Order: sequence, then C-alpha cells, then structure tokens
Amino acid sequence: MNLRACCLLAAALAAPAHAASGPTGSCIRVDPVYARMAAATGGQVMRVRPDEMAKMQPFMTAQLLGDMATVEQRRIDLGRKGKASVDIPVDSTAGRLLVSVSKAGDCAPSSQQLRLVRPNGLPLAATGVGVQIAEHAMGKMFLVDAPEPGPWKLEAAGSGPMELVAQARSELEFHRFEFVRPGGDIHGGFSKIPGSPVMGAKALGAATLFGDIGSVRFRLVDDAGRTLGRPTLATNYPMADPDDYMGNVALPSVPFRVEASGVDAKGLAFNRIYSMQFEAQPVAVDVKGFSVAEGRPGLSRVVTFVVRNVGQSGNFRFLATDAGGWTRGPQPTSATLGPSQSVEVRVPLKVPTDAQAGDDHAIVFTATREDASSVYNSAVVQVIVLRPDEPEALR
Repeated sequence: MNLRACCLLAAALAAPAHAASGPTGSCIRVDPVYARMAAATGGQVMRVRPDEMAKMQPFMTAQLLGDMATVEQRRIDLGRKGKASVDIPVDSTAGRLLVSVSKAGDCAPSSQQLRLVRPNGLPLAATGVGVQIAEHAMGKMFLVDAPEPGPWKLEAAGSGPMELVAQARSELEFHRFEFVRPGGDIHGGFSKIPGSPVMGAKALGAATLFGDIGSVRFRLVDDAGRTLGRPTLATNYPMADPDDYMGNVALPSVPFRVEASGVDAKGLAFNRIYSMQFEAQPVAVDVKGFSVAEGRPGLSRVVTFVVRNVGQSGNFRFLATDAGGWTRGPQPTSATLGPSQSVEVRVPLKVPTDAQAGDDHAIVFTATREDASSVYNSAVVQVIVLRPDEPEALR
C-alpha cells in the first residue's frame, strides 16, 4: 500500500463511512487497498456483473436508507471443501434483516451453496411474504421484513473464503466506539486519539449505544469472529458523559472489531458489532499543539506533527494531503527512527486568497514504514479560515 493509499485510508477512518460499493465486470480483481478500506470502515466488497445491478437495487437501497445496525460481520473460510454454520442473532427490535454474503479471493464465479435458516429451523424461501433473495456471480443476498426474533443461521457449503455482513433495521444501535484520551483543557472530558492506537500504550475505549438496554458486555473479535479479549466498559466514568461506556482495553496484536451483546429493556437478547476495524500500530503520530489551526485568506503558516517509533528501527516516509492543494511537501519527507525515537515534521500550508471565512479544511498527515506499508499511522488537522478582522482564538 503506497503513501497516498495510506492517506486515503486515514481520511476515511477520520470521518468513517462504510465503503461497500460493488465494482462490476466479467472478472473483477479488487485492489488490495480498496479491500482494506472496506474492511477498515465496516463495508463489504461486492463484485457483481453489470446485468446483475437491477436485481441488487432493493438490497442496496435498504442499506442506503440507514438505521441498519450490524448484528454479525465475519470472514468464513470453507477451505478446499467444507461446510459452515454461522448464528445471526435477531432481537425483538429488528424491523428488517439484510444478510449479504460475497465470495472473497479469486474472481471465478462462486460455487458456494448458501441458505438462510429461520429460528424455527426452516430455510428461508423466496416465495415467503416480505422476503427477497438475489443471487449474483459472487454471492447471495437475503432481505426479510419483520424477521422473527431468535437465532437465524447462515449455512454455507463449498470451498474458499467469503465475507458475511448481517444488518438489522433497529433503533438499538452501537453508535460509536473510539479510543480516547483526556481533553487536556479547562473543559475536561475526553477526545478521540489521532489515528490508530499504539502498541504497548494504555488504551482507553469509549462506546456509545442508543436504545433501551438492560445490560451489556463487550468483546473484541478478529475477522473470523474469534474472541480476542473481553474489556470491562462501564457507565459513569469520571469526567465522561455518564451514559458512555468506558474502560481500559488490552490491545490485540491483530486487527479487531468491538462487539456489544446483552439484553434489552424487555430482557430479550441482542447483539451489535461496531463495524469499523481497529489495528494497533508500532508508530505514533500526533499534532504538536492544537489539532485545529486557524488561518486567513492568502496567508501562510506551518503545522507540526510528531512521529514516534515504538517498534523496531526503520525508515519512515511522510505525506501530507488535502482536497484543495493548501499544503506543500512535509519537511523532512522521511526519517530513520530507532526504538523510542521521534521526529518533528513541519508541514507548510497556505490558505487560498479566495477562501471564505468559516471554511473548514482537513490536512491529513501519514507516516508509513518504507519496508512494511501495513505499518503506518496518521493525524488530522482541521484548518478554519478566519475573517481578516477576526482575532485568533488559538495561540
């Protein structure tokens, strides 16, 4: 993954949205960067033929309308020839169920046999009321209105890997999970850390859930749904929003997601997955000073980032990008850092003369290890344009 790809992924994670669109073609090979972005933001890569797009429309519309909570997301590998059964927990708040299965790996048409089984043990049939099922070259999608609560199952047979995403339309939502740190100003509270969490550092997690919840517990899972940890997150954490669930998190050594499960106010079981994928990194990137910078039309200034290596010695390359060409190249453009060494990187920026007061512009800075592009971290500075006569609030 090159530097610009790392910056693109960093920008997506700074303001996350699911990357779940479906490229089309007779034999579609997916760029690894695209696949990684989809995984990191909780989306799904779907490869469909142009002639299949019309029948996929109801399923894509269901996703785009919102209010869809992820109840299960994992990678399934059937090997050379195998079978698998995955539970999909559907709770009493679910008004609609969408299950999408897409073959991963090579671009040969899928020969995997897939079926969705109701809690009563009967396979879902396309002739059922409120049921839509569509097969495409690389997978299958199921859409069910008013699904009955209970453990649904996705049964798969065949060979090779696939990606499963199950979503329910529900007001019970795992709205947010972030790694945070004390705000550091007179207002107290906590703010999101820049970029990804850092290996070996104390990690403080913050979760927000919406809906009537009786009790909840949290679990860290890998992309196959295996348990990696069970952090204790609780409400009424000092100096935090009393409704947020917060606590220390032991960081796994592999990419992970956070799952919340428990019972709702009626005592009925629920399961939610915060679909963004996290990965602890052996390099830290932070902003020196404020993560918000102020500028005026036509004037120049410098923002400074601090890169700290907590892993093995290596050479790191730096890149700063933005949507409008406000930045010039970072100084320096690279540095060799030993364990626990750091470097300050200055990024000049110039606010265009035609910029309007109140404009908000993001500068994304990324440090990537030269011999291992999967080792990277990032930070974002928001540049706010002031009126010519407006005093600076940040000094």
